[in-house]
Amino acid sequence: MTDVDVFGWLADRTGCGVLRMMKPLDALTSELGITTSYDEKLQTKGFMPKVLVGQRVSKDGPSKIWQHVAGNEQRPKLVFEVDDDLWNVDYSNNDAYQWFINGYDKGSRTYHGVQENLRANIAAADRVTCTTPALADLVRQWNDDVRVIPNYLPRWMLERERPRRDRLTVGWIGSGTHSMDWTAAQPHVREFLERNPEVDFKIIGAKYG
Repeated sequence: MTDVDVFGWLADRTGCGVLRMMKPLDALTSELGITTSYDEKLQTKGFMPKVLVGQRVSKDGPSKIWQHVAGNEQRPKLVFEVDDDLWNVDYSNNDAYQWFINGYDKGSRTYHGVQENLRANIAAADRVTCTTPALADLVRQWNDDVRVIPNYLPRWMLERERPRRDRLTVGWIGSGTHSMDWTAAQPHVREFLERNPEVDFKIIGAKYG
């Protein structure tokens, strides 16, 4: 791998990975000429970016790598990126709740080390980026240097001419982590659609129809 100014260590390539990591890093390259790269895997031999951004690093293996890099005398600047409150996950978000809060089965025992990994990895970082002031206040108990970077959309999405349809269309896009939101919203959306049969309702992502 060639020299890279900023490397983004992705947690995923879904919405959070795209909007919090991939698109911002692409913009650094296209608009400022900063050399960037990103991947779910971090090459640890013969590769040393100037800045390493780790997204929600919490698994045992990646945490060991993060801590190893943090302990090196000659190392990149470490930025820990967290986009959500992983310490107060609603139980309706079952997968995330099991992973971050309740613990998960690891061999013959239930593993509860994810929270410990999160705290240690945040503390080892030179800087933390997050989405909201409230989340920043929470994270500052482990790292003093926390910067709020709100979610942004790529400019082209705001400039793109929307399709014209004969019927008004109401839409929603999101992952399967919004069960508690739809528990509250569903009856009101249903009532609106029943009162307005000329309106179409479309969902992209999780199936909350």
